[in-house]
Amino acid sequence: MNFDLGFRSETLIRRALQLFILISISFSILVFVFGIRSLLLNAIILGATVIIFLIPNKRYALRFKIEMKLIGLWVLWAVLSNTVFFSESLFQELNRTLIICFVLFYVFNTIVRIDIHRVLFKSILISCHFLLIVTAFKTSFFTQNFDRLGILWGINPNDLAYIMLFGVISSFYFLYNSQNKYHRTISVASIFAFNIIIVLSASRKIFVGELFFILISFWMIMRRRTNINVKSLIATVFGLSAIFVSVYFIYNDTFLGERLNIAFEGEQQAVYLDERLTGRGIYYVEAIEMFGRNPIRGIGLNNFRNHFFLNEDPSHSEYISIIVETGLIGAILYFGAYFLVLRRLRWLKRRAVDEEIRNKAVFFIVAIITILLIGIGKWNYDSYATYIFVATAGNFAWLNRNRMLKNN
Repeated sequence: MNFDLGFRSETLIRRALQLFILISISFSILVFVFGIRSLLLNAIILGATVIIFLIPNKRYALRFKIEMKLIGLWVLWAVLSNTVFFSESLFQELNRTLIICFVLFYVFNTIVRIDIHRVLFKSILISCHFLLIVTAFKTSFFTQNFDRLGILWGINPNDLAYIMLFGVISSFYFLYNSQNKYHRTISVASIFAFNIIIVLSASRKIFVGELFFILISFWMIMRRRTNINVKSLIATVFGLSAIFVSVYFIYNDTFLGERLNIAFEGEQQAVYLDERLTGRGIYYVEAIEMFGRNPIRGIGLNNFRNHFFLNEDPSHSEYISIIVETGLIGAILYFGAYFLVLRRLRWLKRRAVDEEIRNKAVFFIVAIITILLIGIGKWNYDSYATYIFVATAGNFAWLNRNRMLKNN
């Protein structure tokens, strides 16, 4: 049976995906900004999924990849493994979030007839610019005194900065792949604007992750230049100077810089493991003990705070949350999905004949590694943006790999 989509059908599904990403990413923040009920958001996303994707399953030739099955099993395991709950309402909200995350992963990982990665980056840019406008109207951040952007709305500043990081990643995608001067100018301006929000959020982990991604991406862009001329040399010097000046200003004249300085001084003075990571080394010490008591099943997702002796704090780490709270079984399922996506992208990087495909595979690899690095200080298992991005990366690698194998 021929499952090829017509031009109108492809256009329709691309527009639907753009709307889907806008709803998923933007509204996940606007829930806190305008007090929109998260249950309504979940209902919108699930309803859109059923109407757009689940009903016309055969027509769109969906394919259940291994990483999607692993994520699905992990969500089921995480929900069922909870035996001690911090609070019933929190547990119910977490379960709803995990189910929505699985739905998002399902949608963006199973479409095999359309390469949707450009839709992903365009939609993320639209979502981040939309949130940028909302931020400007909601908070007079150039005149109002506050420590961290986002706290005034009742939202975790790390979550807001994390979304903006995806905006930076998407901007670099177009800067890296577009030859249009207008698009490249817009990309540079977007990177600058999104970075402002990250700095004002004073999120250290996101800023360090962003700096890692920018430096690697900048190196990738410069490496593509085959001819070293005066223009490219000037661009390289200007780019590196802009990065250096920005980091210097941020470190010395912003609240984010003050927090980074405190962290660096703390690391220099720390003697024991529990004193490191701005005092959060104790989380890892406690996590090792908790893991020893329940290595296979774990202590239940989001239950670190229920076992931790300091103020019922959450783990502040993707790795503690997954390994300690869902055990070895949960860790194998969850990180196994990441491993499979990265493995497929690496295969594409090494064997793709098309240089553009290889470059995009490398770009996805760097972005996912950035996400994993940020996971040291922030859990992302309940982030809609993470599931959408990783699922699309897996879909991109699977689709292009199968095209290569079919042509050979």
